[in-house]
Amino acid sequence: DVPLPGGGAARAEGVAARGLLHFGATGRTLRSALRSSRDLVRKAGGQGFEDIVECTAFLKDVAADAPRLRDLLARGLLGSSRGFAAAEGPALSIVQAGLEPGKTAALR
Repeated sequence: DVPLPGGGAARAEGVAARGLLHFGATGRTLRSALRSSRDLVRKAGGQGFEDIVECTAFLKDVAADAPRLRDLLARGLLGSSRGFAAAEGPALSIVQAGLEPGKTAALR
């Protein structure tokens, strides 16, 4: 579990097994969910989003957040060392979902 500043704005939890990190993150904003995911990957010994192979994003508002998610991936996610071309980035699945009150994104 990675506690973040802001008192519960985002949360990430993960389990490492056989060289893989399986994680989930939720946030009040897409950016906070992404930041908590990145921080968890780094805490587990990875570089950040460069080490993510597959991501499923559950979004409350797909029309608004899916383009922003793709943009953040392409630009290099919150200060990551490089962005991803479409063919290089993680396999990305986007699902519209009802989320708990106050949350706009959940990532796995």
